[in-house]
Amino acid sequence: MNLKKALTSLLAVSMMFSISAPVFADNADVRPTVVGIADTRETALSYIIGNSYSLFLSDSNDKDWYKWTNTGAGRFILVYLQPQGQNIKFRMGIEMVHKDGTETSRFYAPTLNGNANGMYIRNLYVPEGATVYAVIDSTEFIAQGQYTFMLDAY
Repeated sequence: MNLKKALTSLLAVSMMFSISAPVFADNADVRPTVVGIADTRETALSYIIGNSYSLFLSDSNDKDWYKWTNTGAGRFILVYLQPQGQNIKFRMGIEMVHKDGTETSRFYAPTLNGNANGMYIRNLYVPEGATVYAVIDSTEFIAQGQYTFMLDAY
């Protein structure tokens, strides 16, 4: 019981010393602080099946890369991208590197009509040991925009 009280007191004291600036400060210039994450294939974020990721492109040169390696038997995948907001022109490319090192050319998902520029690729077969790379970029960068990315294997 004494340990519980001590931990509660420690948590309360640490919260008192971690005061931050108000969220709605006057003339605040809010800018994203996570720039430079996964900008190349070599620094791609490892994707965890069952999760979705929400990131953003900050300028016309920004790219976000994701990777997933199939460690089991051959599987099919669904890869999905949904830009958030209007007038955001993102695209999603896919590359695959097989276990023996051979690589596919990059191909891009078609945009879904009437779905705010959403796009997906489904029923793509990924053999055992192959790594799939997805790259999100923009051909016509209008404004910084957020997106949601998802990959599912079945």
